[in-house]
Amino acid sequence: EEGIYESDVINLIVRVERKHLPDDYTRMADEDEENDPLLKQEGRSDEEIDAELAKIDDEEEREARREEFLEEARELYFAQQERRRELARARARGGRGWFASGAPPRVVHAPLCPFERTESWIVLLVDSKTNRLIHHTKLLTNNAVESVTLKFLAPKEGLYQYEVHVKNLSYIGADKKIPFKMQIDKRPEEA
Repeated sequence: EEGIYESDVINLIVRVERKHLPDDYTRMADEDEENDPLLKQEGRSDEEIDAELAKIDDEEEREARREEFLEEARELYFAQQERRRELARARARGGRGWFASGAPPRVVHAPLCPFERTESWIVLLVDSKTNRLIHHTKLLTNNAVESVTLKFLAPKEGLYQYEVHVKNLSYIGADKKIPFKMQIDKRPEEA
């Protein structure tokens, strides 16, 4: 802040920490695979199939039932393989439609919304005396820690009270406001 003169370009760097996001996304992707209900699903065991087949007296009916069990097992196997391929493709893209940073967008709870919504954040720089928006930017990644630069021209000389607002566009009450003051000096005349 020392030596800020009117009409200077000010680069205000804001570091945003989102403590609700994990740091290790590869571990999270592995957990997705471990917790996937389709991949957790197991077919019938051989003992269960043999016990059910033993109850059937007719040989043709037993063979037809055996084919049904095999078809059921095949369908489950191919569905699980397809799901694994989907997860592998998503991970190769950076995750479930993840950003290039590798951080996944967090799906928000919005039961009345007709489509899936993800978290989005915006950083605003506001002059608190005049209630004017000076600069804004949207956070492009969903990393746990992200730095953004707010560029703006210094106003005329004087003491200015600014506020940096970090707004969550998905949840109420997740916003943060940081007030600060900035002294702008008159540019010294050059001889």
